[in-house]
Amino acid sequence: MHDRRRGRAVPPPQPRAQVTPLSIGHTIPHQTERLTLSPISAEEAARIVACSPIPEDNWASDYPLEDEIDPLRGLIKRTKTGYEPHPFTMYRISERATGQAIGGLGFFRPPDEQGHVTVGFGLVESARHKGYATEALQAAVEIARAEGASAILADTTTSNTASQGVLRKSGLEETHREGESIYYRLNLKGTNPLK
Repeated sequence: MHDRRRGRAVPPPQPRAQVTPLSIGHTIPHQTERLTLSPISAEEAARIVACSPIPEDNWASDYPLEDEIDPLRGLIKRTKTGYEPHPFTMYRISERATGQAIGGLGFFRPPDEQGHVTVGFGLVESARHKGYATEALQAAVEIARAEGASAILADTTTSNTASQGVLRKSGLEETHREGESIYYRLNLKGTNPLK
């Protein structure tokens, strides 16, 4: 997932959001100061892909993100085989104050043989410019750190300055560029640059 909007210039890195994991593991949500990250089940993924909420779903009017659809289809396919690598899965991002779903965040796969995980994120237009993306990504960093990953990786496009800012504010550093893509990394073992 990528937040494909064009952004504005971003201020220098800020202290990380305080992340309170309710529990690391299967279906337990993770909370930050203003957000809840809830693992998405196959059933919920199917509703999101079909844009067919049930009464218990509380979606922002512009939810879901188009960029979430293909990764959610992948989640549905993986769960049909009985395999979903929690907590390295997809999460619904919701505002704690309203309970509304405003975006998604996902790990593309469990850590590789080097302990690296790749993450993507996105927010609906109505939830942007509030610092939510940074808060959600910082929660993902803490989830990966708590689960023993050695590094977190991400990428965005050269035109997506807003996502570039979110990645930098969350402690990731640019490693290289290929064409229109910029790649980022944060080493998780031994140091925490956000503290």
